[in-house]
Amino acid sequence: MRDVGSLGIRSLSVMNLCLLVKWWWRFGCANRVSWKDIFRGKYNYATNGWLHLLILKPKSQEFGRTFCLQHFLTLVFLFYTSRMQLFAWEMDECSQLIHLLHCSTVLSELKDDKLVWKAEVSGLFTVKSIYDRFILNLGPLPFVPRAIWMNIAPSKMQFTCWLAWKGRLKASVFLHSIGVLDPTVDPLCIFCNSCDEDVNRVILHCSFAWKIWTEILSWWGIIWVVPQSVSHLLEWWDGFKFKKLENSIWGAILAAVIWNLWKARNGCKFASLGINWEGL
Repeated sequence: MRDVGSLGIRSLSVMNLCLLVKWWWRFGCANRVSWKDIFRGKYNYATNGWLHLLILKPKSQEFGRTFCLQHFLTLVFLFYTSRMQLFAWEMDECSQLIHLLHCSTVLSELKDDKLVWKAEVSGLFTVKSIYDRFILNLGPLPFVPRAIWMNIAPSKMQFTCWLAWKGRLKASVFLHSIGVLDPTVDPLCIFCNSCDEDVNRVILHCSFAWKIWTEILSWWGIIWVVPQSVSHLLEWWDGFKFKKLENSIWGAILAAVIWNLWKARNGCKFASLGINWEGL
């Protein structure tokens, strides 16, 4: 998703797990379908959805839906405490567990069992709700500058801006690091021929790029200091607040400058075009 730093394309592995959970939900809700009968017969599921009690009762006997879980776990607790001496903290936890079970909802014969999905107010399962839960469990969400996507720039400019933020533009230093360029190839910046060409050099630190940024920002009456990286540039750009339309234009200017700087770099690199500062 774009709000977590990606391109809005869902993770296939996480989506696959979510769709598997959807089949679990359908298994619990569907009735009188042949595929469910096949699974139920193969894995010995009862008609009412409960597993057979394989240990304490013969296999032919099933869990009744009003089976007293509180009494069962109390008996298990008493059985284990008679076999071994528990620590004080274990006794406290067991007491809390039994208290929680006694306070739980009592099953009623007058109501049918049904599945309820608590992640949705409607109680019905949705793939989106489980996918969002998976994403939240991945850890803290990264900060994503709004200037990347929240503007009126064309998608190709937004994508180039996203690549620059991720450091994935195919500058010479990057191509050297992944082994695409031969080590003997000169990695100097195509604009100034003074420093190695990386994303920050092409987009920000080169004197040619600095002139472009300074000229455009002067239209808005802004005097600036060159940021350390493209990421810092995007964060700084997000700090300006305008009205809704002006905000979209402000973000589009950022994407347009990055796009045209990278396009000019490629023109000089591959088409032997000259550096036209005024034209750019």
